[in-house]
Amino acid sequence: MPTQYTALANSSYLDYDSYRTGALSPTGTGAVGNFTVNVALVLDRANDPTALLHSNWGTRQQQLEALNDSGTLWSTYGANQANYNQVLSQLGQLGVPTVDQLDPVNGYVSSAASRTIWVQVDHTNFATLFGTPLVAGHDQAGHAVTYWQGNLSLPQGLAALGVKGLWFDTDMFGTVLPPRPYAVGRGLFYPEIRKLADDTEDTLLILPPRYKSHEDAVATAYGIAEVRDVGLLKGFKAIWRWLKTLFGGVEPQPATT
Repeated sequence: MPTQYTALANSSYLDYDSYRTGALSPTGTGAVGNFTVNVALVLDRANDPTALLHSNWGTRQQQLEALNDSGTLWSTYGANQANYNQVLSQLGQLGVPTVDQLDPVNGYVSSAASRTIWVQVDHTNFATLFGTPLVAGHDQAGHAVTYWQGNLSLPQGLAALGVKGLWFDTDMFGTVLPPRPYAVGRGLFYPEIRKLADDTEDTLLILPPRYKSHEDAVATAYGIAEVRDVGLLKGFKAIWRWLKTLFGGVEPQPATT
């Protein structure tokens, strides 16, 4: 019986590679050679944390402390262990190995507590897991790209067990930015890549929160000359400078000649 698939929302190639850029989808359906990619499959939480997150700070801290003291914090808000084990079993039936199976010492964290299973896919099983193959084509600027068409999907059994997200650990799907000035934005919750034009700037890419505090390294790695505060962080720093001045602090003055 053919495998039935469930589409993953917001999982097109442009969602992955070009979010908020206004880019057009690549074209072309050429064959892709041999490849290997590590992918994180992310499961739902065992319990909905909405009530916890909407409670006041004191109540939230009390609940978290009680769960932590009883050793049930991650069994409560991690993935369901039984579902996690069934996902592992179904991946084996699909012929998709976990990274842990290939190398127990690998630098990745796979556990029900982290809600994550790292797997390794290649040219033989990418379509088996995601319901569509990788293809070779070109982006709107003519650069060669490897991409997929439409949304990625998962076998219905995995989707029913709560696998809802994924993360590729690869540089196989590259982004080519058009030539112009850029800055790395240091935000309150996550960094951004900002495109600069005259006296204006706009968000081009939003980076995952794990890049927070690494903005200078990102700028160095990608040859971006400037790192600047943006959004709420910029506002908070401005308020702090104003308060320091109001209550007797000394605000540095610009140099004059």
